Amino acid sequence: MPKGLQYSMVDDGPLATAAPPPPTRKAWRTVCDEAKLKNGQSRRLVLEAENEQVVVFRHRRKLFAIDNRCAHQGGNLCAGDVEDLGTVLRHRTKAPPKSVNACLEDGVVRCPRHGLCFNIRTGEYVDDPDSGTLRQRVFPVRSKDGKIQVQVDVLRKDGDAAAPPPPPAAGSFRDFLKSRA
Repeated sequence: MPKGLQYSMVDDGPLATAAPPPPTRKAWRTVCDEAKLKNGQSRRLVLEAENEQVVVFRHRRKLFAIDNRCAHQGGNLCAGDVEDLGTVLRHRTKAPPKSVNACLEDGVVRCPRHGLCFNIRTGEYVDDPDSGTLRQRVFPVRSKDGKIQVQVDVLRKDGDAAAPPPPPAAGSFRDFLKSRA
């Protein structure tokens, strides 16, 4: 679901046509100075125009970046506690789920709203990594020239490289179906 609709769902009636997403481009954005993010801490990057929030964690001296809004109900993950996956699984009463992508040293953030846990390296929901329904978006993150940066999709500006052509005018749902036949 597009972030712009995540918290304000509107019923536009039957066969409402969603507007195409605005054109974007990849860009590196600075989150903070390298020295301001200590091991075990997090910092949030807010992109107002894109309605995006990214949280960067330093866990075991490595950097990880995921969507700050919990996939469950939008909780603020930068306020959550981070532990090793092995520690989280040790406290579970049921058998841990199997994930080919996880290792016990991976960091896991617990959402402060409802307690759901996400792997900060893979974005997987820890209790059911294969479900695919609850997954946090993972962002490339780097340290460059003493700054921590995250690669995000930002809105294109007039001076940016060629934007894709505008979408065709919206027709009826029947017209759409006929074009697919």
